[in-house]
This record gives sequence, C-alpha cells and structure tokens, in this order.
Amino acid sequence: MNTTAKIITGFLLGTVIGAVTGLLAAPTSGKKTRKNIEKKTRKLAKQVAGYVGAGKAASHAKNGKAPVEA
Repeated sequence: MNTTAKIITGFLLGTVIGAVTGLLAAPTSGKKTRKNIEKKTRKLAKQVAGYVGAGKAASHAKNGKAPVEA
C-alpha cells in the first residue's frame, strides 16, 4: 500500500469513527440515533463506491487498459 492510499484510508477511517462517536454522544433517543447512523452509513457507502469507481477508471485510463465491467 503506497503512502497516498494509507493517508486516504486513515482519513476515511477517522471520519467514520468520528461520525459514529458524535452520533452516539448526541442527546437524541436511541431509535432516532440508529436511524441517523443507518442513513449516514448508506450515504457514506455510496460516496466510497463512487470514489472507488472513479479511482478504478482513472487507473485503467492511466495504464491504457479497458475497464472491466461485471
């Protein structure tokens, strides 16, 4: 794993941990907190999937390879 990947991984992991900690420490009911966590997790998963897809496309373009679609 190169330095850039380590930095990005650390940033994303720190963001997730911070968000979960903030939600759990917030003064809301448990049911509302769980819904907030679920909603934010889905949003984050979509963002990460977009970044991964963009990274793969950029990598394939840089290496001159055709993207593989499933």
